[in-house]
Amino acid sequence: MSTQQIVPGKTGKKDSYKSQSRFQRLWSEAEAVASDNVKLEKELDDLVRRIGSEILAAELKMGETIRDVVYRQIDFASKKSLLKWQRSELSDWMEQNLSELMMMGLLDEPLQNKMAILRASQMGFEIDPDSELSPAEQLDQYFSAEDDQYGPDDLISSDGMPNGELFDDEDFDDAMQVECDDDSAEEEALEELLRKLRAEFEEDEEGDENINSSEQALTPITNELLKRLFRQTAAVLHPDKEPEAHRRKEKHELMSQLLKARKERDLITIVKLHEEHSTADSAFSLEDEQALEEVLVDYLNQQRSRMEEIVEQSPMHMMAYNEFYSQKPATVTRKINAHLKNINVRHEAMRHFMTEVKTLKRLKEVLSERYAAHSFGDGWQ
Repeated sequence: MSTQQIVPGKTGKKDSYKSQSRFQRLWSEAEAVASDNVKLEKELDDLVRRIGSEILAAELKMGETIRDVVYRQIDFASKKSLLKWQRSELSDWMEQNLSELMMMGLLDEPLQNKMAILRASQMGFEIDPDSELSPAEQLDQYFSAEDDQYGPDDLISSDGMPNGELFDDEDFDDAMQVECDDDSAEEEALEELLRKLRAEFEEDEEGDENINSSEQALTPITNELLKRLFRQTAAVLHPDKEPEAHRRKEKHELMSQLLKARKERDLITIVKLHEEHSTADSAFSLEDEQALEEVLVDYLNQQRSRMEEIVEQSPMHMMAYNEFYSQKPATVTRKINAHLKNINVRHEAMRHFMTEVKTLKRLKEVLSERYAAHSFGDGWQ
């Protein structure tokens, strides 16, 4: 039986689908999913490359301007005349820009050190210019030393119980008793629910007993079936029986696949080669189909899982699939162009900041605009 015999016809009639066996429908679905996976993998790889050449290039160019903006913001942040809300607004703005630079890989060491000096000054921590450690490393060391002052031993005693200075033993015992009582009540309620469910399940089982007894068990796959499929397929693919040189080369490659599948007991590959190349008189019997159904279901599930693997193989692939992928090329192009337009708008806003915001007075005006935009729920680039 060839693959053409089991794939649903293009007429779209339901009768053609209903006339197929369960095995034939599973095979058609599995082959369709496998074909979709091949298409998805190629299209997604192409899309990732396109994003790299078009979108990432534009984002990195914008990132360079964002970094210039952050340097200027750091200079403004050191000014004493900023009000508390202005300083908070500016700090939030800088953090957004720094997060974006980190995702782009543009948060370099000089900028990290510049930020460390600013934060240390705001915290009253003095950076040692003569230290072998960079300002960023000194600030990290300072935070680590502070964290060590409040270790878990301050809250938990050596025996794993809450520290007696913070918890009264009697109160703690009472609280534990209440918790245990609540747990016991919940367990009893759960047991009662399970008893009811078991009773209902046993009634349903009795009602379905006649249906289950009429179902025929699937015939297990035997070595005889594997050998027969191999022999029938090998008889057609044997290259020595092919007079044409190019066909003999093709058959040699197919025969190599078949031999490898037999060695690895890869039944799906053997079935695929059998379906594609065997003759009509070697079609599957009903018993063959029943024996192969379980393997075919596993193959179908593997193909469905394969789609997830293709999409999740890297963060870039996941982003490309979720934000830009479509089976329609025109839709992909539309999404990419819309994203590029948004990048250009944001980049222009950053360039405008560098051109227009050169004084503290102008910065305060911009911060007021941002604060008002946040208060009324409007966006701000």
